[in-house]
Amino acid sequence: MTRRFVIATAAAVCSIYVVSGFSRTSALSAQSRRPLTPDDIFEFKSVGDPRISPDGAWVACTVTTMDRKEDNSDTDIYMVSTSGGDPIRLTSSKKPETGPRWSPDGRYLAFTSARDGKKSQVYLLDRRGGEAQAVTDYKTGASSVAWSPDGSKLALLVSDPDPKDADADKPEADKKPKPHVITRLQFMRDGDGYLTDVKRHIHVFDIATKTDVEIAHDRYDDGAPVWSPDGKLIAFSANRTDNPDANDNSDIFVVDVAAALRQAQGGPEQSRGTGARAARGDDLSGIGRFTVVQSG
Repeated sequence: MTRRFVIATAAAVCSIYVVSGFSRTSALSAQSRRPLTPDDIFEFKSVGDPRISPDGAWVACTVTTMDRKEDNSDTDIYMVSTSGGDPIRLTSSKKPETGPRWSPDGRYLAFTSARDGKKSQVYLLDRRGGEAQAVTDYKTGASSVAWSPDGSKLALLVSDPDPKDADADKPEADKKPKPHVITRLQFMRDGDGYLTDVKRHIHVFDIATKTDVEIAHDRYDDGAPVWSPDGKLIAFSANRTDNPDANDNSDIFVVDVAAALRQAQGGPEQSRGTGARAARGDDLSGIGRFTVVQSG
């Protein structure tokens, strides 16, 4: 069974049960059918990012709803059994929670949210009960979480600090607007606004010791990380051509995790590794070290 088929199946299962769970309270009979109106948009529920638990019994996914009063949307994490039943809502804060990822033993769900601040951090939710706990505290936030195969570490994307943002810690009311200086061919992107030279890089976060190592620092953006099944390598996609803004190229690179961690020993808390190399055929072969590589 291919991973693409598994993800597609998870999406279908999650959508069917989550939507059916919501629709029980708002279903319209055949006699009350009417044309769609703009107000109906606020009743739609969007299901996404389905993830099957290691034992195959559950699917975690996100559900996005619209808030007419606040003129905003919210995303929460739900869990639904693959055998049927009502969806279980796992998060309910006023800030979006996204990117649910099962720990290898199925005990925890990791997700990202800015529920306690302005930047997204990684939270761990113990399925045995209790509130989700933040495990990271990056000033620039974190995204694209991936568990190591042994469940002891997280690979994630962290943006570099913006050297021009000297007012980052000041209250919004005290910040002064600054002019945008355009130096890039691609200077704006939907959802991101004006683009800068600040890049996102892969970090490895040790859950037990709360220590962090940057393993692929360079002048390029890194894509979402994927661990090899043996935990020795991390693969990611990136455009590392001379002028990434001028083309849509994307290649696969790998980092030797142990070598990157050794390089960081004795350095600062957030040491920087530069050992990324282009992936070879044997890295992604059929006997293979990787089951899937996803672009960030």
